[in-house]
Amino acid sequence: MTTINADDLVAESLRKLALCPPGHSERPKNLIIAGSQLFASYLRTGNSLAFSEATRYSREAAAFRTLPLPFQTAACNLYGNCLVQRFKLQGQIPDLDEGILCHRRVLALRSKGHDPGLTLNALAEAFILRFEKLRRMEDLVMAIVYSRGGLTCPPPILAVALTAHEHVATSSYLRFELLGQGHDIADAVEITRRALDLTRPGDDFRPWVLQKYILYLETHYQYFGQSKYLDDAENRCREFIRLCPNGHLHHALASQTLGSHLLMQFQSHNNPDFLEEAISLCETSLRLQSPGDINRHAPLKSLAIATRLRFEMRKEEADIQRSIEYGEEALDLCRSGSTPYDSADPLHTLGVSYMRRFEHCGEVDDLEKALQHCLDAVPLLGSSAFLTLGNMLAIYRSRYYRLQDPNDLLEAEKCGLQALDKSPKGDPGKFMTFANLAGVMADLFEHFGKMEYLENAISHGRKSLSLCPPSHPEENLPTMNLALMLSARFELFGEENDRMESHRLSSRALALCPSGHPKRERCLRTAMVCSMRSWSQTRDIIYLERAIRYARDALPLYSAGSIDHCKSQEYLGTLLHDRFLQSRQRSDLEESIQLQQAAVALCPESSYDHGMFQANLGTALSELFEISDDRTDLDTAIAHYSKANQTISPTHPSRPTLESGLALAYLKITPTSETLVPVAFSLLQSASNNPSANSHTQFNAALRWVRAARAHKHPSMINAFSRLLALLELRLLTKETVEAQQEFLREIPFRLLASEAAASAIEDGRLDTAIELLEQGRTMLWSRMRGYRHPIDDLRAVNTSLADQFRTASAELEHTALALQQRFTVFPPTSINSPSQVSNIQIDSRLRDHRILSENWTRILNDIREVDGFADFLRTPSFSTLRAVASEGPVILVNVAQGRCDAIIIHQGSSPHLVPLPESTTALFDHLTTQLWDSSGSEHAHRVKQLTVVLRELWRAVVHPVVEALLSLKVELTSRIWWCPTAQLCALPVHAAGPYTAGQRNLPDLFVSSYTPTLNALMTARAGVLPAPNSLPRLLIIGQPQTLATVEPEIEGIRTIDNFADVLLGAQATSDVVLSELRTHSWIHFACHGSRRHAEPFKSAFELHDGNQVTVLDIARANLPCAEFAFLSACHTAAPDIGTPDEFITLAAALQFAGFRGVVSTFWDMADEDGPQTSRDFYSYMLRRTTVAESRDAAMALNLAVRSMRKRNVPLYRWVNFIHIGI
Repeated sequence: MTTINADDLVAESLRKLALCPPGHSERPKNLIIAGSQLFASYLRTGNSLAFSEATRYSREAAAFRTLPLPFQTAACNLYGNCLVQRFKLQGQIPDLDEGILCHRRVLALRSKGHDPGLTLNALAEAFILRFEKLRRMEDLVMAIVYSRGGLTCPPPILAVALTAHEHVATSSYLRFELLGQGHDIADAVEITRRALDLTRPGDDFRPWVLQKYILYLETHYQYFGQSKYLDDAENRCREFIRLCPNGHLHHALASQTLGSHLLMQFQSHNNPDFLEEAISLCETSLRLQSPGDINRHAPLKSLAIATRLRFEMRKEEADIQRSIEYGEEALDLCRSGSTPYDSADPLHTLGVSYMRRFEHCGEVDDLEKALQHCLDAVPLLGSSAFLTLGNMLAIYRSRYYRLQDPNDLLEAEKCGLQALDKSPKGDPGKFMTFANLAGVMADLFEHFGKMEYLENAISHGRKSLSLCPPSHPEENLPTMNLALMLSARFELFGEENDRMESHRLSSRALALCPSGHPKRERCLRTAMVCSMRSWSQTRDIIYLERAIRYARDALPLYSAGSIDHCKSQEYLGTLLHDRFLQSRQRSDLEESIQLQQAAVALCPESSYDHGMFQANLGTALSELFEISDDRTDLDTAIAHYSKANQTISPTHPSRPTLESGLALAYLKITPTSETLVPVAFSLLQSASNNPSANSHTQFNAALRWVRAARAHKHPSMINAFSRLLALLELRLLTKETVEAQQEFLREIPFRLLASEAAASAIEDGRLDTAIELLEQGRTMLWSRMRGYRHPIDDLRAVNTSLADQFRTASAELEHTALALQQRFTVFPPTSINSPSQVSNIQIDSRLRDHRILSENWTRILNDIREVDGFADFLRTPSFSTLRAVASEGPVILVNVAQGRCDAIIIHQGSSPHLVPLPESTTALFDHLTTQLWDSSGSEHAHRVKQLTVVLRELWRAVVHPVVEALLSLKVELTSRIWWCPTAQLCALPVHAAGPYTAGQRNLPDLFVSSYTPTLNALMTARAGVLPAPNSLPRLLIIGQPQTLATVEPEIEGIRTIDNFADVLLGAQATSDVVLSELRTHSWIHFACHGSRRHAEPFKSAFELHDGNQVTVLDIARANLPCAEFAFLSACHTAAPDIGTPDEFITLAAALQFAGFRGVVSTFWDMADEDGPQTSRDFYSYMLRRTTVAESRDAAMALNLAVRSMRKRNVPLYRWVNFIHIGI
């Protein structure tokens, strides 16, 4: 049988066509035959001229609409095939659109009973192509319709049946990529498995089907993590290579397919054996394909990735060099002979490889190449660019670290958001994009100091961790990220939940990356940073030791000379310096300096870190100078600081740390330089007022300014203290509840900050300034709460809108501040909706809401101060205003500071009068406080003896000099005076001080004493007092006879004076009822037990029936419009919190804040039997006039009741216990 050559068939068909010019009846038939032969020749040889002619002939044939039906369908089918093929070559959508029309026409022309399978397959392919180009859902829907239609047709031949299966599987796969629905990828796997079942091991089509099946199995595993799919894929890959052994036409493809799969196995299981076999197989595939062959693209891509991964594991430079070479060859191959789309993949891969080489070698040129390759890839990838955009995020971030241009961070943020927008639903790698975007947000926070960036970082970090599939090999990255971000928030705000969660996460990361893991060093660094920040906030040495251990373990894991090794040296050096400051072990400091010198030498000068490395080394050398007294050390320190000063921009958040360090180094130069001292204090002032730094950093800088100014007696000292107090207010505003604010005040380095500031002003002779500083820096919690309730009638008359905004914002902040502090137990988040994850998110949301509220309130406050006449709205009153406090009698401010103690008498009609108290010291008052409170539970005689000693010491050190001054100022005996103690003195009974010697008078014999927490509190209590009405006020008595036997006699004693009381007894007195009744009564009398909570003073309470309580917080929250006077016949109602004595967090203070102008209360436990008689004596004086009773008489009434107790020889500690606060 004679074999006809294909080229001869083409020639013969063209000869016949030439014999049929236009108009010839046989021309349409010969156009179809010639076109078909030319199209087949093109598919066989790739001859572009043959394809061009085939397209031209088929178009002419398809234009004949009067041909017999078989010829019409053949012509349209051929033209449709040519158009679709031309689209594949040139990417022009009009070709594809016309090709679809042609195939649809064929489908319509085919007679019933004729198999439409080929046409349905052709339409399915065309719609798949159009979907991949335009990403229109309607195209994918049509692809699915036509492909499933093709699957239902009886397959005439195996190739057609397999094509139908392929199109159904491809359509399902594409829809899965778009929508992320698991059933679609499951369908793709199942349909392809059926196609595989149609073939036998020897069929030519089986390797082709195996390829697709492997792809879908791997995709299913990537998204849903079921190992059976990965195992099945490996088995099919090995079958593929058995079907195509060495020497087989497709051995190169089989080797590449198995190599690519093993690369995935390595990325999933981190087994180096998989990586080595993958590299070997891909190298085999590459050797079997000649240079320039487009099929080299796949093994080149796999080798570029595999050698990069091996570099990341081994850190051998030859591997990253090979990775780049493979990538460059793949790119050249694509650019020389393939479509532009194909070059996107090697562009992306090269971008990653250049990035890794930059991280290892530090050459900025590699960074720029990485960025350019990714920029070139993005427009080619279109909606599939999410991975490249994610890589660009990392590149921009690295460039920011090197060049410190914040625009790079902003570009990184854009890339991350675009990557999230473009990533398909269900993308298993989306968690990594969230993780990297979280890192960018954290960097933006570090640079700009805006809290919203850190909030977003934590939010993205949580999202990343929740999306990470269980046991994913990259789980360590989001785990580390979130740990670092939470530790940063803990360092700023001290939120205990953040500390606990950050340490749990860093421990989890270490467990995920055991010894030998390629990311072990990063996990160690994360754990180190978390411990370091915990140390910074808590000053618990355990965290410092832990951080040093982690840093030492991490250091040898980095390649010597790499940027990461350099950073690791710096971290360890800084930690050892911190330990030196605690231990004063010179060896720690010397090792710290050696490590930091090595880090500075290795770190490129253009690096983000270089400036801070220089500054930290300067700090360590400055400390060495303190030990060595070698001027060379100080000069070298200043030189390093100066270099850092040139590197770190003025707007960088770490700038204050540099400026204050340089300033302190200048001040160590002896003899003191007249030119450098002003420079030093200018730097300290600048550091404390840098708007780019957060309040935490500025506060630390201001502390250094205060200490330096005090040490050098610099005239900027008062300004330094004023700035420190202002920053303290800002820092308090970051704490959402008063309980959190009080805990923060307990921990600040200067617990007596206001007193120390006032002492400096006193020493400078500025008594008015000292008074203002005390007002600004004491009872900050109550003052802020009082500010939220500040009257706004005057503002409303000028600007109604601003007044309404202020009232709304203040109400919201007050509600938050007075809420019970929530404490969550932190557990690992198992999913985004798990209770623990919800709890963590609640914490984030709560802190974010508070930050937004605080910023809004501050903005409104600033707007109010811009209104004419309101410039001082809610500012600390000036002394010219405060001096009016003495209108009803002198007020004695007693300032207790480390260096000096003084009393300042504010007396009407004269300037403040200073009374130095040389016998008073903080040590004395600490001793007296301990002596007093330790004796409170002892037996009678010892308690009286101890209290007598305390009262005599108070008389000698404080009260006697003040009494002498009052008498010199012509203050009348037995008149009223007000004490305003500070610091430890708040816990001591100044009102009862005296010589307690026969024949000598004690303070209660000389004056009627009252207390006031601050001057403004007393002025507020007096404001708006109306003349006494011509009727007695209604008194509310709350009593608990079940727990206090003397309650009923106490109530009866009050009632015998006058029937003006409403009584809530026992079960009637629930907390809700009591708080409700407080709103309608102007006078109240508690006769019950009081409980004092040392650790949580806002939970100190009146104990009511059956476990009911009215706490300090309950009272502070209450709106009590009728409040005038309160008598607290209960224990500990004025007992101060020793941790924050200047804040007056007591039941009595809460009632005063709630509006009660005067309060009688107790310092310590009250004897049950004192209630009835003291109350009767007190109210007898208060109601001495039958129709009028004034709360202003309370101090005198108490003084008389106490005198009665003294006459009855009631023990000293029982009558000293009672005090009066307010008007």
